[in-house]
Amino acid sequence: MMRRLIVLAAPFALVGIASASFDLALVLDDSTRAIHRYDGDTGTYLGKIDMPIGTTLRGMALDQANHRVFVGDQLGYHAYNYNTGQLLFSNYEAYPTGLPNGQITYAAPYGLLRSSFGGNVLRGDLAPSATSTFTSSFSDYPTGGGSATVGVGIDGTGEVVVVTESGVISRVTQSSLRESVTLTGTTYSRLKIRGTSLLVARRSSNAILYGSSQNLAGLQSSTTVGVASIQSVAFGHENIRYAVGLNPTNTQQGMVSQFSVNTAGQPIVVTRQFGNGQLVNPIDIAVVVAPEPGTMIALGAGVLALLRRRKNS
Repeated sequence: MMRRLIVLAAPFALVGIASASFDLALVLDDSTRAIHRYDGDTGTYLGKIDMPIGTTLRGMALDQANHRVFVGDQLGYHAYNYNTGQLLFSNYEAYPTGLPNGQITYAAPYGLLRSSFGGNVLRGDLAPSATSTFTSSFSDYPTGGGSATVGVGIDGTGEVVVVTESGVISRVTQSSLRESVTLTGTTYSRLKIRGTSLLVARRSSNAILYGSSQNLAGLQSSTTVGVASIQSVAFGHENIRYAVGLNPTNTQQGMVSQFSVNTAGQPIVVTRQFGNGQLVNPIDIAVVVAPEPGTMIALGAGVLALLRRRKNS
């Protein structure tokens, strides 16, 4: 009876959702091997997209214009429709140097980029073929003694920002090094960029760095983020930001922390925390900001289809 009520009520809920503006938070968890979906404004759990059995998950990249999310593992990447959970294609890469390490990112004009154990950034195609070739790009930057490149992003000017695990952060083009700075602290992780606003996760001190991608020397640090062992960060709508890591009071659980920032980008208060009921080892987060009505209707339709399959089984 309860399942019947949920199915009957869902279409009416979609009407409200379709006209709403909110953050759809996609959280990649390596332990549960799934993308967990949340309403970022309320923390409501919206179900998960299960990953195929395979190698260690490494990162996630969002292509909002085409309703796709790319998930990278040690052998390749997989493209999903983030509304319905449909696997669109898998692509297994031929690497020129090393294995992929941490982050993947997607943006024009370069397409898909991946950070590498080899201390460089790999650029590849998005064709739904069995194998694609990733070529070495943007390798003219210091790595701090060979430290792995763990974060990569593209800013609004088309320049690429990379950070190594030891804390060397650089801004590069395909032909030149524009800026390079050695940050304080160690054990850096993923970075995210919106326009020229930059966020960098630092696991060693449960902190993020914030500032401009065009002024790496001016980055500031803050620990007002609400999670331990920060793995990744993301931009929400307006002054909302997100971080994923572990629950500070129970490190056997993963957690998403939502926080607001001031006009300078400085975190000022944690506004919401969620996900500790589903997450174990979250490694990346991507946020679909203010989804259009079609996206929310498709997301709701995917939930209805899941309910129907469960009912039939």
